[in-house]
Amino acid sequence: MDKSTTVLHPGAGVQAAGTEEGRAVSHEAQRLSELRIVLLGERVAGKSSAGNTILGRKEFVSCRGTEQSVRRQGEVAGRQVTVVDTPGWFTLKETPAQIKQEIVRSTSLCPPGPHAILLVNPVRVDYERHRTSAKEHLELLGETAWRHTLLLFTCGDRLGDTALEQHIQTGGQDLQWLLQKCGNRYHVLNNQNRQDSTQVTELLEKIEQMRWEEEESTADEIDLSCKEERERGEERQNHDERLREREEEWKDKRRDEKLKMKETQEEKEEVLGEEEEKLETMQLREEEWKDKRREEKQEIKEAELKAEEGALREEEAELEEEGVELKAEEGVLREEGAELEEEEAGLEEEGVGVKAEEGVLREEGAELEGEEAELKGEGAWLKAEEGVLREEGAELEEEEAGLEEEGVGVKAEEGALREEGAELEEEEAEMNEEEEALREKGAELEEEEVETKQWREEVLAEERDGHNHSTDQWDPLSRSQEPGVPRAVERAERCREQRWATPAAVALGAGVGAALAGIAGAPGGLWPAALGSLLGAALGALAGLGCAVRRARQPEPCWGR
Repeated sequence: MDKSTTVLHPGAGVQAAGTEEGRAVSHEAQRLSELRIVLLGERVAGKSSAGNTILGRKEFVSCRGTEQSVRRQGEVAGRQVTVVDTPGWFTLKETPAQIKQEIVRSTSLCPPGPHAILLVNPVRVDYERHRTSAKEHLELLGETAWRHTLLLFTCGDRLGDTALEQHIQTGGQDLQWLLQKCGNRYHVLNNQNRQDSTQVTELLEKIEQMRWEEEESTADEIDLSCKEERERGEERQNHDERLREREEEWKDKRRDEKLKMKETQEEKEEVLGEEEEKLETMQLREEEWKDKRREEKQEIKEAELKAEEGALREEEAELEEEGVELKAEEGVLREEGAELEEEEAGLEEEGVGVKAEEGVLREEGAELEGEEAELKGEGAWLKAEEGVLREEGAELEEEEAGLEEEGVGVKAEEGALREEGAELEEEEAEMNEEEEALREKGAELEEEEVETKQWREEVLAEERDGHNHSTDQWDPLSRSQEPGVPRAVERAERCREQRWATPAAVALGAGVGAALAGIAGAPGGLWPAALGSLLGAALGALAGLGCAVRRARQPEPCWGR
């Protein structure tokens, strides 16, 4: 094959060769001695008939569908022509994979590749359906297959008197799309008139023209690419020169910067040396100050802890003394209760009020025991507070050790220690207040004890004097109004009222009985007196019952609490 031959490889496009002199010769001088053609199209499109028309004899069987790609050769118009007939595809269903493989294999049957692909399309068909199927199957041969495709109309006898150009104009958008994809290259064959060789000659010339235009286009593209490559080379060279110039400038600038950085580094090293010396001096001073401050804090803490420990010991001793005193008072009260019990044995007939008062005294003794237990609980609480303070001291020592390691938050910790000192002072003030409250409570207990002794002496004096109702008895109303007299005295006076009210009721009953006997006309005798005594006893019992009810309704004394 000569140097000007154009070859189409499957999926690879066109390989063009030639020179400016080859492109300058006429089209007639470039006529190819060999042409390789591939026929593509749907079933019953007339591909086999078109192949027979091109070769001028019956080489392909057109009565039944082609199942495999078939190659046939022959001499046509002074050219060696190779025609490859391919299986047709389906338009209403998907094409089988075997047919697709045969379409792809068709290009390898005319090595090194076909010059043209004839897309066979019968006249007056559904171009919309043909457009979709043609696009799908031509993509099997590569992206550049459309550049070497010519639209071949078959069944030209169907046109009649209508020109092909007129048929194309009325074919619609789908036909226009197919022509545009084929580069507006088209031809028509009348397979019924094979004696007309001019239609085949024109087809071959159109294929050569397509090949020549493609070659020129490829050469122009090559020239354009060469020109662009030269321009890009010049730009690259200019760019490299500018880069070299910038590199030299950058090197000079970098060299100057290095010198400046070196000078600056030396200055920085000198300044850093001075700063390090100052920093070491400051660190030494800071360590000395921290040690001194730590010793002072330790001394202050030890002094405070010793003072707090001494105060707690004093309070504990005072509480123990108070407990001893309370125990002594409890013993005295128990002795007094025993004495009262002895006196109660002798005063069983008249000692109802005394027994009640004894129960009150026992309750007071129980209350005193409860108060003693409370005081002991407060002492235990104070001991617990002492343990908490010691634990806080240990925690403060741990915090101080942490401060020695960190050495940063000295001022903050100092403020915290001051706040803790203030809290300790507040706790000391609260403990002083509690101590004052305990002292006041002790004073109240002493006053109550004095009142109880006075009342006991009065009761004992009254019992010694007997049941005489002399004028030296106190007035219950006036004594109850005097400040400082316990309510128990009033209760004792009410009991005394009960004691003299009973004989008076008996005497009153005897008088009433005598009066009744006189009214009845009975002479004096034992019977009226006995009746009067019984009536007096009944009245006395009623009076005693009323006194007991009043005493039961009256609340127990509080004894100054």
